[in-house]
Amino acid sequence: QQMFEPLVKACKEAGIAMDVTTSKTLADSLDLAGAAVAKGGQGTPKDAYLNTLIRFMATRCMTQAEYFCSGEVAQAQFSHYGLAMPIYTHFTSPIRRYADVIVHRMLAACIGLEAPAVQLCESALVDEQCEVLNVRHRNAQYAGRASAELYTLVFFRGNAKEVDARVVKVREKGVIVFIPKYGIEGALVGDATERLELFDTCRVKIEVKQEGQSRQEHLVLSLVA
Repeated sequence: QQMFEPLVKACKEAGIAMDVTTSKTLADSLDLAGAAVAKGGQGTPKDAYLNTLIRFMATRCMTQAEYFCSGEVAQAQFSHYGLAMPIYTHFTSPIRRYADVIVHRMLAACIGLEAPAVQLCESALVDEQCEVLNVRHRNAQYAGRASAELYTLVFFRGNAKEVDARVVKVREKGVIVFIPKYGIEGALVGDATERLELFDTCRVKIEVKQEGQSRQEHLVLSLVA
């Protein structure tokens, strides 16, 4: 529950109750919040996009699922919070991910279609393979984000835009905003941000600037007066 404290606090400021005791109570709270902000009233603002922001923040609070070998991890850690399931493995077509290949081979061995591979019978070897899969998965995510950042720079280079943004986090010397139109999240700093509160809508300018001695390009957000 501790990882959801930022979400609970943010929703409380907006007059929305959020129960994160279990994944089911969280899902129910998100549904109720969506209905509440859609119609407004009773201390809850009418804001169609607020529901999307709350779900976005809830996703950010969740710990990323990882592959593991059941013989190497305590059973209390088997559960999948997001799916509210006590035990879970995923598999699709085995042409997609090596994790799927492993699961298909294990299933085939369980139903007698083929003999189990030696590597699948030793938990230490499976655990080692799971760690490789987790590292590769994280690296693929990093590469995807870096690619998105690169093409975002290319898009806004010499093509500054002024758009609406929503405040998703308030800091001591600024705020973090999310720009729905482009799916961009970034920081706004300066004295002008002191008037902004959580979930406020503000107008920002998106542009690419060269900063530092290296003159490296960065995406810069600034508050439009």
